[in-house]
Amino acid sequence: MNTSKLLQKLAIAGIAGAAALAVPMEAKANLIIDDFNTTTTYVCSDLTQPGDICDPASTLITLGNTVMQAHGVDLGWERFLNTTLLFPGDGVSTEVCANCQTGHAVSNANSTGIFEWIYRGGTAFDGTEFKSFMYDWSADLAGANLELLFDNIVVATDPLLPATGGATISRMLDLMTDDTSVTEVILRVNGVEELDADIDNAKLVKTPEPGTVLGLVALGGLGLVSKRKKQK
Repeated sequence: MNTSKLLQKLAIAGIAGAAALAVPMEAKANLIIDDFNTTTTYVCSDLTQPGDICDPASTLITLGNTVMQAHGVDLGWERFLNTTLLFPGDGVSTEVCANCQTGHAVSNANSTGIFEWIYRGGTAFDGTEFKSFMYDWSADLAGANLELLFDNIVVATDPLLPATGGATISRMLDLMTDDTSVTEVILRVNGVEELDADIDNAKLVKTPEPGTVLGLVALGGLGLVSKRKKQK
C-alpha cells in the first residue's frame, strides 16, 4: 500500500472516531433559565419611595417545568421577583405576565427602577460549560441595560438595549465566568423612566464540544491527503 492511500485511510478512520466521540457529547442540552410560561401573573411593585425593595420571598414561585431546566430535567430551582425604585415617582413593577407569557418590566411616570428575576436553590450547575447567554427582548423605549449574574457576579451584560417598536428581537451575549458551582442566577434590567419592556426565552448556550473539534481536525487531515494527491 502506498503512502498516499495509507494516509487517506487513517484520515477516514479519524473522522469516524471523532464522530463517535461527538454524538454523546453534543447530546447535552442548553440550560433554560426561564421561558416565563405561566397561567398566573406575579407582580412585585407599587413602590413609592426611593430605596424601597419588594420582598423577594413574597413572590416565591415554583414552576419546575419552565424554570432552570436542562434537557427535560427539572433542576429544582425557584424564581423570585425583586424591584428597587431609584427615584421618587409613581412606582415600578417586576412581573411574570400570564397574558403575554414573558417577564415584564414597567416604570411608571417619573419613575426609574431596577427589575430582577432571581433563581435560587436546587441543583448547582457548572457555569464554565456555557459560552453564551441568549434571550428575547421587546421595549417601547431605548436606554435600558441588562445584566446576567452568577452568585452575585456579573457574567454577561447588554449595555444599551434598543426600542423595538412592538417587535421582539433576539440577543446573544458572550458569557465570562469561572464559577463551576452556580447556586444563584439573576436577570437584572436597569431601566429608564416610563419603560415598558418584556424579556423571554432566557437560556445559556453550550460551548462547542471536543468531539466537534476532533471532527474538524480529521476533516483537515483528509484535506491534506487530497491536496498531496493533486500535487503528484
